[in-house]
Amino acid sequence: MTRYLSLDNLLRIADASVEGDVLVRDIGLLDSALGRPRSSAPTPIRASI
Repeated sequence: MTRYLSLDNLLRIADASVEGDVLVRDIGLLDSALGRPRSSAPTPIRASI
């Protein structure tokens, strides 16, 4: 099962990784970028027996 980062998880990682405040210019764009792997992940192929 593939697990993807949520926006909250990404912001927590960024906060733990840098000193000072994490500044995000466009939160919607960041959220959209996080969703791209989900939308482009290949569909599992089921073998028919």
